[in-house]
Amino acid sequence: MKFKSQNYIELVGVAGAGKTTVAKSLVDEMYKVKILLRSREVINKNLWLRTKIFYNMFLIILFVPEIILLYLLFIRRSFKNTPHVKSVKFNLINRLIIDAAVMRYHINNSNNNILNDEGIIGKLVSLSIISKISSTKIKLLIKKLLPKNSILIYVKTDPIKALKRENKRNINLPFFDDMKYELKKKFFYEAVTIYDEIEKVKNLKSDIKKISIYNQGNCNELIDKIKILAKKIYDIKFREHNGD
Repeated sequence: MKFKSQNYIELVGVAGAGKTTVAKSLVDEMYKVKILLRSREVINKNLWLRTKIFYNMFLIILFVPEIILLYLLFIRRSFKNTPHVKSVKFNLINRLIIDAAVMRYHINNSNNNILNDEGIIGKLVSLSIISKISSTKIKLLIKKLLPKNSILIYVKTDPIKALKRENKRNINLPFFDDMKYELKKKFFYEAVTIYDEIEKVKNLKSDIKKISIYNQGNCNELIDKIKILAKKIYDIKFREHNGD
């Protein structure tokens, strides 16, 4: 069945929750039900494409001026002595603007559904943990930055399990690597708490759909849950197509 609308799908959850695994398998499962799901792509060296992205960045700053004020945020006391924290704050804001611009471009210039496993909400949550930004401001930015007809998939897991998985990944992250273990735990627990609070907000945005998937660490069980997840997304698109 050919659906007339496209959706922006964002995977939401802490690092190590299993978002990358969910993203890869979900693309395959959606293809089986004849729904094309395109993962967010890294911007290449195409000059015309880069110009379009810069134009969309300008529009985002113009229509969401609150995003510029994020650069003025103070670092929270508990993270002040963590190496690289200031550069991480600036990188999160820069990537937030770029990510929103890339999503805006793809939504406006593609018929595919767009999947993002490192999206807008994740960057805002990380920013809120290391800097002094209110939950009200986070919700406002989510409302303004998320595209219409977004589907949020909350990938949930125990924070300690997620932290252990993240520690095993062979990725060079100076900010995270240099952080004391107790501070890492604080970061993960706070992130899970904020994600849960955002999920519970009923009036976040009227056209947003929310789905939860629990990753308890068993790969086969997770794959089975992703198959169910694909069916739920299909049902959402079917209802949208029929105006329900």
